Amino acid sequence: MRAFFFLTLFMLPGHSILWGQLLTGEELIKSEQRGFTQSRTLRSNSGTDYGYSVHHQTLHLKVNPNVSDRLQGVVQICFRTMRNMDTVRVDLRDELQVFKVTHGSDTLRWDHRNHQLFVLMNRNLQAGAYDSFSVHYSGNPSRGSGFGYYVRDRHQTGNIIHTLSQPYGAPYWWPCKSTLDDKLDSVDILVSTAKGLRAASNGLLVDERLLNDSTVLFHWKHRYPIAPYLVAIAVSNYVPFTDHAHFHNRVDSLPVLNYVFPQSFSSARVEALQTLPMLRLFDSLFGEYPFMNEKYGHAQFTWGGGMEHQTMSFMVNFSFDLIAHELAHMWFGDAVTCGSWEDLWLNEGWATYANALCYEFLKNRSAFRARLEDMQKYVMSQPGGSVFPTDTQNIGRLFDGRLTYNKGALVYHMLRWQLGDSLFFAGVRNYLASPARRYGFARTLDFQNYLEDVSGQDLTPFFNDWYIGEGYPTFNIDWLMTGNRLKVQVKQSTSHPSVQYFDLKIPVLFKGLPSDTLLVLTPRDGDESFEFILNTQVEDALFDPDQWLLAQSVITGRNANLGGSGSIQVYPNPGRAAVQVYSKNQRISLVELCDLSGRQLLSKELPDGLYGTELDLRAFSNGIYVMRVTASGGVYFTKFEIQ
Repeated sequence: MRAFFFLTLFMLPGHSILWGQLLTGEELIKSEQRGFTQSRTLRSNSGTDYGYSVHHQTLHLKVNPNVSDRLQGVVQICFRTMRNMDTVRVDLRDELQVFKVTHGSDTLRWDHRNHQLFVLMNRNLQAGAYDSFSVHYSGNPSRGSGFGYYVRDRHQTGNIIHTLSQPYGAPYWWPCKSTLDDKLDSVDILVSTAKGLRAASNGLLVDERLLNDSTVLFHWKHRYPIAPYLVAIAVSNYVPFTDHAHFHNRVDSLPVLNYVFPQSFSSARVEALQTLPMLRLFDSLFGEYPFMNEKYGHAQFTWGGGMEHQTMSFMVNFSFDLIAHELAHMWFGDAVTCGSWEDLWLNEGWATYANALCYEFLKNRSAFRARLEDMQKYVMSQPGGSVFPTDTQNIGRLFDGRLTYNKGALVYHMLRWQLGDSLFFAGVRNYLASPARRYGFARTLDFQNYLEDVSGQDLTPFFNDWYIGEGYPTFNIDWLMTGNRLKVQVKQSTSHPSVQYFDLKIPVLFKGLPSDTLLVLTPRDGDESFEFILNTQVEDALFDPDQWLLAQSVITGRNANLGGSGSIQVYPNPGRAAVQVYSKNQRISLVELCDLSGRQLLSKELPDGLYGTELDLRAFSNGIYVMRVTASGGVYFTKFEIQ
């Protein structure tokens, strides 16, 4: 069987691309491969390891989503050898057919199998040498087993081809060194497609021209280091518009370029403006936007989420949360990229937490607390689970929303609580700005070291508990006030045996007259007591009122100055549909059902000061609650169970 490739010739300044009238037979390809394999076995250095660093790549791609998902490409790879070598390994899926590899005017031998392309150079290369070659290939890329690495789809008014290469998908559509230890210094991406369509990609659009009556070329130039999985294209019938972000005390502004579907233009034109205050916020919290010399932007696509392609996130819509999450990745994931997929929380956990910070700084404190509470409930919906993924080939586990995203975000939030805002954000900015990390890679230990440097604290136990360990703590807090002396006992249990004890500062708000008092408890073992002298007569206690901790609590207590113990009864306990709350010798004015953190769930007033009442509990799920009773002798707390 023969494969036919029809060519179009076009020239660019500094570039010559030949989509040639080339006739290639599969037997010729197989013959080339056999010849190369025989030659490689005679060499002392087969080049089975990479052995080089990528300098620059130029991608010349031809796609037309109106016709098919077929891709034709010529990709030039410029590299620097790290040792003596004669063979260069590149990652490229077998679904794509290589029909030629060239070095200038020479044709090189190559072998393409098992999703790897081995190129036999026409000379022995010494360590430190610079060289390049071009891979000519075509085919119908597969979607892959991830998030659809190369997809042809249709939206309401047109067709689209888009890529999404995280985590392992770049070789599904272009030849590259697909690792997390080497970034391209720069990249040029040239896409030719049908007239009437637009191509979105990384960096700046430096050329847009008609090649003929039916074909248009887009040339994107990106001059920042970039990981291969962040290189992307999207081609559709986009309508573009541009906003500009202005920064405090700086004269420079940043273009924010948006490519949207025609049917989304009206809404996107308004919703995309949410990007501008977020850019200013992240710029102030984390340091200057990392790609300030180029742009930020969005390209709409049909996947059900977003992807942080460097300088141009691909978006299903322009919701507040999605914009915030993908924008945060420009700092966490793009400028500084996780050095292993084990460390994906450095990308995704941070983007999730930065999204929450937009509620704190751009909305209001109550919205932020509600957001945190939802995240905490989601994480604690199961007793186990580590931020650290043990199986990075399991895509579902790697991108687990409960663990990598939400638990990871809450670990950052607890670090902020442990260190305080000033030290925490200083450490984060140092991490992002360090010449050793910026535009490079980082591991979890690197991030830990930056926080330790600014705080002087040993955070190894914290990271062992929260990054490696599983689960969360439950604090049983019991308090007693006598005179002006408050005694508090704290006992801790954990939801998973991987962690015996979580070392945390515990904020508890003691409510009373004449004022409320926030106390921070610092237990060093699983059962510890504290005593305080207060001018406040405590009536109630609220665990972690500002939602700092990934933890549950059971709070019980009483003020002996306001009444004796044992005078309030709840029956039956455990209860089901209804229970009786009564006293033999005290009139009751208020009965409240609370959750374990002290938050009120149900309230019933007894204006006539009766000795008892009945509560209907059919609306509440099974679990442990606290009954708070205000009576003539004081305020009483009784742990109560619904079965």
